[in-house]
Amino acid sequence: MARNVRFLQLVAVTILVLPLALGNAQAQEQDQLIDCRAEAAQEIDKLQVQPHVKDIDYYVKWVGHNRSNGVNVWVTLDNCRGDLVIEFNRACEVVETYGHGDCGHVIPTTYGQ
Repeated sequence: MARNVRFLQLVAVTILVLPLALGNAQAQEQDQLIDCRAEAAQEIDKLQVQPHVKDIDYYVKWVGHNRSNGVNVWVTLDNCRGDLVIEFNRACEVVETYGHGDCGHVIPTTYGQ
C-alpha cells in the first residue's frame, strides 16, 4: 500500500514540476507528455514492476527544431542498476520497452513485437 502511494506521489510531482522545466519553444509538446502519463502508468502496471519504481522521467523525442515523434519514459527501479525504458509514438502507443543497463535481464523486451 505504501509503495502504491509513493508511486502515485512520483507521478503527481512529475506532472506538477515538468511544465516548469519546459521552455516556451517546447510548450506545444507539453500536452503530449501529460497525455502519455496514463499509458506509461498502465505499461508499468502491465510489466508488474510498480512495487520497484523509484523515479519516473519523461523526455520528448525531438526530430526537428519544434517537432517531436513521441515520448521516452525512463523508470528507475530499486531491483536493478539501470532503468526500464518505455518508448511511445505521438499517439501514446507503446513502440517498445526494454531494460537499460543491468535492468536488461529484469525487463522483457517488446522490440519487434
